[in-house]
Amino acid sequence: MPPIPARDSIVQTHLDDKDLACLVVKMRIIGIAVIPGNPPDSVYHFHVSLVFANQKSIRLNLNPYLLENSPIVTRGQLAVESESSPYPTEPHVISWECNLSAPLPAGRILDFILEDRKRYQYEFDRNGEGCRFWSEVILWDLIDLQAVDSIALSNFNAWEKEQKTKQGDRIPDPRPQGTFYE
Repeated sequence: MPPIPARDSIVQTHLDDKDLACLVVKMRIIGIAVIPGNPPDSVYHFHVSLVFANQKSIRLNLNPYLLENSPIVTRGQLAVESESSPYPTEPHVISWECNLSAPLPAGRILDFILEDRKRYQYEFDRNGEGCRFWSEVILWDLIDLQAVDSIALSNFNAWEKEQKTKQGDRIPDPRPQGTFYE
């Protein structure tokens, strides 16, 4: 399996060759309330988890950070992290998931997302938002890789609409969108 590329915009924690060889069976998009405890004005930060059959996973968590001398442009820094247990289903966590059409090694998926598509090269919008859009792009990538059936995109959008109804302004609409850079 290829290693995670060494880039300033990628942080890798607790990830080893065994993780990269594990077969991914699900993709999960998880939203966590920015202010835990689920206060009514807390928006969600979204990330992606690639889930193995044993429920361990690799989390892809893109966080904004300010560029030097530019207070309005925030680039993403991608944390690629091994998780030993499923993400909690607490009141301040919402999630959507889909099964892969056929299990694929985590290293193959990460190689496609990071090397082929360079999804670590992302600028959030002026407000430092756009993680939900980024997460959906990862879903598109898995569809392009033929790892996920294309109906998953409609299912995700339906789930997102339902969450918007339940959560109100905590799920910004229209969806904030950043841009990918070279």
